[in-house]
Amino acid sequence: MSTQPPPDQGRNQWASPNSAWGRPSGAWQAPENPDPVPAAPRESGQPHTDPQPPPSGDRPTVTIDQFRSKRSRTGPIAMVLVAIAVVAAILFLGSRPDGDGAPASPSPTPTASRTIPSLPTGGEFANSIAFESDRVAGTFGINDSYWEDSTLVVDVTISVDWGSLSYSFLAMDMESGDVTPSDPPSYPSDLPGRPLNAGEQASGTVRFTKSPGDTQVLLGDTGFSNLTMLAVKGP
Repeated sequence: MSTQPPPDQGRNQWASPNSAWGRPSGAWQAPENPDPVPAAPRESGQPHTDPQPPPSGDRPTVTIDQFRSKRSRTGPIAMVLVAIAVVAAILFLGSRPDGDGAPASPSPTPTASRTIPSLPTGGEFANSIAFESDRVAGTFGINDSYWEDSTLVVDVTISVDWGSLSYSFLAMDMESGDVTPSDPPSYPSDLPGRPLNAGEQASGTVRFTKSPGDTQVLLGDTGFSNLTMLAVKGP
């Protein structure tokens, strides 16, 4: 014999007033203003940061350095090497000796030049002329001159004002420019050739063996310089 529950007992159990099955159709609604899920509290002192998207392993990383032009260092290094080579070449050329490796001869030390008076121009004929140098001063005069074949004989007078003079003579042909020294004294009238001091005077003849022609007679200070000159005519 089967036992079945009463018909109302099953219906009343599912049709409870608080059950959604016991409400008429269209009468069920979602609860209003559900409680939001509270956010996790933020500790004090930590800055607020927005959530970052997760990195993607499939996308390549692009930076600004990839678009910067790379500067080559070859140019500046080459310029520095060229400058060093030029300086080294200048120093090398400046230190090289002159000629074929021989050291350059030192410049001669300048010496004090002796004072030489102005001389009469060629062809000027005069009886006397003053002379002066840093050693001696005086007067040179020609008293007379004549020719004996190819020998020129000149009668001269020399006076010294100050200093000391060891006189000597030269004859210069005014046409050819040839120079001839005086003959050694061999006649009583010839000058003896002794030095003259301040206040002294000497007169006598001087002889030259040369071709006839107009001639300049030069008075010199032996071992030093020519002092002055006077002209005489040819035969």
